Amino acid sequence: RSSDLKYHITNDDFVFVYSGRIDVYKGVLELVKAFKQMNNNAKLLIVGKSWFGSKSIKDEYICKVKEETKGIKDRIIFTGFINPKQMPLMYQISDCLVVPSMWEEPFGVVALEGMASGLPLIVTNSGGLMEIVNDKCAVTVNKEENIVDNLAIEMNRMMINRDKTRKMGDYARETVFNNPEYDSRNY
Repeated sequence: RSSDLKYHITNDDFVFVYSGRIDVYKGVLELVKAFKQMNNNAKLLIVGKSWFGSKSIKDEYICKVKEETKGIKDRIIFTGFINPKQMPLMYQISDCLVVPSMWEEPFGVVALEGMASGLPLIVTNSGGLMEIVNDKCAVTVNKEENIVDNLAIEMNRMMINRDKTRKMGDYARETVFNNPEYDSRNY
């Protein structure tokens, strides 16, 4: 991975990425709370924004998320909306994709995108995600029990065991490219 000057990411940083809507169903607040337990070499890239539904509810939630970042704002990067054509860059500057869904995720295209980019995943036991990932490419966290602490534990493990993290990412890429079900024409 190369460093990225725009987002102040260096080769020494371990970068977790979240991609999706910023709303209560996606678990972004829980992710930020877990990230607060990471050391200074970690960065969190939050790619996305809120959309549809009541604007005031979404704005309230984003305010809660941003309030939670106090004291670590220099390590959390909110990109806002990124054009889908630019998403490969977001994955390239990242080390691990986190999908902390609190609802029953219908499918989880973001998981396939991360896997195709060679990223290991940390996901919740949520709906369709369980049909996409396995323990060779992802770590699953129970969304019903101690999600913040358990996310933090798994995020720390990803940072500490870089060899295992790299192998999980390699397996993730192989899984996507060797499975015709995940061809974009088929899904």
